Amino acid sequence: MFAPIDRFVAYRCNVRLRKAFQYSSGASEKPVIQMIIVELSSGDVSGFGEFYPTSLNYPPGIPGTSTLAEWDEVLSSCESLLGKDAAELRRLIPEHYDGVADASGIVDCLDFALHDLVG
Repeated sequence: MFAPIDRFVAYRCNVRLRKAFQYSSGASEKPVIQMIIVELSSGDVSGFGEFYPTSLNYPPGIPGTSTLAEWDEVLSSCESLLGKDAAELRRLIPEHYDGVADASGIVDCLDFALHDLVG
């Protein structure tokens, strides 16, 4: 058994783009976008995951954006990981995200952080 996850920190970071660009859908990137980075820790070891939260970067209703409040979802999901064995990896990610396309960024972020922590 790996040591249990005992701490998490979630960061909301502003990233400045060198040049704003436009998608074929007509949506444009802002010159500064937000990223969410999650750090999961077990003792002195940490693992990191990150994703681009569309709910923070685009107004609601634009095709391809998430209907989830991704920041709140990440905090809630990280909270649910405390005390659990990180070696369980993907099995630790809340089941209510299964099959939810809007949750793919959150799931990937947590999956990256768990694998990074255990690896």
